[in-house]
Amino acid sequence: MSLREIRDVRVVALLGNDSQHRNTLATLIKNDVNVVGVCIAESKKRGLPLDYIIRSFSRRGFLTTVSQMLARIVYLAVNQRLDRKLEAEIFNDKENCKIITDFSPLIVIDKSFSLQKEFISRLEPEILVVHTGSWVGRDVRGINTVKYVIGGHPGITPFYRGAHSPFWAIFNGDEMKVGWTCFLLDQGVDTGPVLEQGLLIPNHEETYFSLSWRGVKEIALSQVNAIRMFAVKGKINSTAHKFIPENSEYFVPTLSQQIRYWLKQSKVK
Repeated sequence: MSLREIRDVRVVALLGNDSQHRNTLATLIKNDVNVVGVCIAESKKRGLPLDYIIRSFSRRGFLTTVSQMLARIVYLAVNQRLDRKLEAEIFNDKENCKIITDFSPLIVIDKSFSLQKEFISRLEPEILVVHTGSWVGRDVRGINTVKYVIGGHPGITPFYRGAHSPFWAIFNGDEMKVGWTCFLLDQGVDTGPVLEQGLLIPNHEETYFSLSWRGVKEIALSQVNAIRMFAVKGKINSTAHKFIPENSEYFVPTLSQQIRYWLKQSKVK
């Protein structure tokens, strides 16, 4: 059995660049995790996820992609003000920024994590903590010092994987599968062995975006617990899925799906 402390485990965080990602980093820091470096994948151009849009055109076609974009515009017209309020309540971004600034970790920003592989390798991490919408390839996951790659998803896997799991669980009338999952990354989309899962009950004022934000906040705490387990035991216990259900990877809703969602329910906007 290891006699190490959590602060002895070398961790690199692979993150996005929004308040929810800063909350994950601040949570690690507040809990004495030894974050030796941070990599941020910033693939947006002028605020738009152009790479995702191009892939969507290729995979799902022009009409579906345009419908998804229209759905997002309509959603923002209805919920943008409420989402800003809820996001500020869920993530204390001012406090989190101060925690990160005071800690001053090594931070690099590039278009993809693969372009940051050399930087990550030099830090000799034992654990990668992942909270990002960008893909973490086998080349990064396979760095020779890395023992575990810990990710998370604001949905109950393997039943709800991919985009906006709270939306789809509610859309399907499957409210008991609104929740979050902390897992070990593998080559699939949210298919890795589970470390911990939890359910979320909608608050009085809620959107499916805010449900996801609440989920990633819980995931950050679960990732800390997993690192602490590694420090104490030298391993992280996980449970592999027995099967991955067909059609369990969901995508961004189209305009008609967004409208049907609003017509079917009223509790979560």
